[in-house]
Amino acid sequence: MQMQNKTVKDIMDLITRNPVTMKPDQDMSELLDYMLEDTRTRHVYVVDDSGKMIGSVRLNNIVEFIAPYLDNLDNDMFNKFISRFISQQVSKIMLEDFLFLKGDMPLNEMVDIMLENKVNELPVLDNDGKIIGDVNFLELIKFLSENKYLINKE
Repeated sequence: MQMQNKTVKDIMDLITRNPVTMKPDQDMSELLDYMLEDTRTRHVYVVDDSGKMIGSVRLNNIVEFIAPYLDNLDNDMFNKFISRFISQQVSKIMLEDFLFLKGDMPLNEMVDIMLENKVNELPVLDNDGKIIGDVNFLELIKFLSENKYLINKE
């Protein structure tokens, strides 16, 4: 079967279940705790009380927020900055215009979106906008490899 005929649903068993989610009013310190607890976490999804995705925070967003302050801060100033930063709500830096996938999306379209936007991980949403998991390029490579879509040149 051609890869063009495959959809995100076809790799559902490889999709990461229960990705990290947070509410918009939670503190940045909690977000950083999640990321530091499991250093594979590079993306946190922001959900409302019903579980519908309303935003996302990528590690890059945090770096972009902090980086401009790094050159002009001595240790004491940096500590004060970080103290203020971690007390802010996740909504302060979450992206409200976020990318996502649906189960019926063709895999080649998923790849195009990820490459075009330079992301290696995206949430998969159901028809109600609730997160059912997230998928990354490693999961796609595993799927392609197991199904012989990748050619082994040994």
